[in-house]
Parts: sequence; C-alpha cells; structure tokens
Amino acid sequence: VSGATLIAISSVFNGLGRFFWGGVSDKIGRMTTFRILLFLQAIIFIGLIFTSHPVLFVIFVCIILLCYGGGFGIMPSLINDAYGKKLMPAIYGAILTAWGVGGIIGPQIVAFMKDNYPDKAGFYAFIIGSILMIVGLGLSYLYKGKEIIEA
Repeated sequence: VSGATLIAISSVFNGLGRFFWGGVSDKIGRMTTFRILLFLQAIIFIGLIFTSHPVLFVIFVCIILLCYGGGFGIMPSLINDAYGKKLMPAIYGAILTAWGVGGIIGPQIVAFMKDNYPDKAGFYAFIIGSILMIVGLGLSYLYKGKEIIEA
C-alpha cells in the first residue's frame, strides 16, 4: 500500500470514528468510551512496534485514526456532561489548543529522534505514545464528577 493510499484510507476512518464513537458514547457513557479509546490506542501503539506485515500495519493505523476521530467526536459532549454548558467552551478551547500544540511539538520530537536514533525512532515514538495514552487513562480515573455549572 502506498503512502498516499494509506493516508486516504486512514482519513476515512478518522471521519467515521467521529460518528462511530459518538454513537458508542451515547450507549455506554462518555468517560467509558474515552477510556476505551485511550486503552485501545495504547495497545495498538505497542503492536505497531512488532508489526512487519503491511496489511496488519494498515489495519492498526486505521484503528488508531478511528480512535483519533472518536476523540474529536466525543470530547465536546464529554466536557459538557462533566462541566456544563457554561464552562464547556473555555475547557474545549483549551483542549483543542493543547491538541494543536501537540500536533506541532510531536513531529518535532519524532524528527529529533529520527536524526539522533535512526534505528530506534519508531520504537521510541510508539512507546512514548503508548505511555501518554496510559497516563491519560490513569488520570481519567481521578475524575470524580463535578457539580455542573449552568449558564
């Protein structure tokens, strides 16, 4: 599979993830769905380290993008449910800002690793990604619920 084909296919999964995981979150709850997204991505990042088969690689990338899109699909509702409509815009704005900063910094870190550790850059990138997902999963259990502040 060429790089362009993989990007096109995985982009479809990114879009589908917004609808799929949104529907799942309506059935089982926002936080439970978000935890599934984090756990699934952590496992697949580790799986990518050991994957040499191109079809399995494509499947893993598509699942990751399905989850990535799902994060965008459920985040507004998760924040609204947790903190109410008064705080939702500010919190969601902060999360999108952090997401954007990660999108700028992340590739720079991977480029640094590729330049300095060319044989292990992918390994380190997937390990770091998996660890961050696990940290996020752990932090999600610290959430005890907040009194919703209505506008």
